[in-house]
Amino acid sequence: MNEPFPLFFVNASDVLGRYSEVDKNASLISERYPVAQFPTILDMCSGVGHYSYAFATHGYCVTGVELSEDQVAYARTNNAHTNVEYLVGSMEESVGSSPFSLLTNTYSSFGYMVSLEKDQEVLCNWFNLLSIGGALVMELTDFERVKHVFAYPCAHKERVTNSVREELWMDWGNQILTVRYSQNDKVYKSQTRVYAKSQLISMLRDAGFTDIHTYGDFAQGLKTPEKRLIIECRK
Repeated sequence: MNEPFPLFFVNASDVLGRYSEVDKNASLISERYPVAQFPTILDMCSGVGHYSYAFATHGYCVTGVELSEDQVAYARTNNAHTNVEYLVGSMEESVGSSPFSLLTNTYSSFGYMVSLEKDQEVLCNWFNLLSIGGALVMELTDFERVKHVFAYPCAHKERVTNSVREELWMDWGNQILTVRYSQNDKVYKSQTRVYAKSQLISMLRDAGFTDIHTYGDFAQGLKTPEKRLIIECRK
């Protein structure tokens, strides 16, 4: 549904504090998925490489995949590491030297395809990119969190944080979240299909995943309405 995310989106996300816990979260993930057992990571929708670089410092061999050529170029320059390869690619493609031990998808980077069926195909592709026993770790804004943010049934919200203005619209019937980011003369609008936890679990099962667990953070805390959804499952 979106064009590749520009560097402005990354800069706005940084101002909004979206990357403040990357190192902490990468450490928590490495504790549950030790590099000795899960040596290779496919960091899907890797952006400018925040997580890819953090994982590499823990000893993983990382492939970061991002649709935006500008973000990949930035990552190669600013988050370079001998253990990381950054590739331009989309989430529904077969990329890198699969199979991988672990596939990560953070920043609520799921639900971008033109239909639910296409989103389902993405999960099936990720299943195929993992080795037997491999794990998928996802971080998402789910339907429960969106209802909390908007104070359902309200469908429009505006907020300003550190000079970045966000205008949000929610199509409750079609489960489409639209966000317009603006700062000075720069503007970017994105759309995401937002899923309920139960929908995501069903989709993951249909893709072949098992041992599905959900949490409210990477420390495996309880999921509450204001928190993003963390999903961990196995092939």
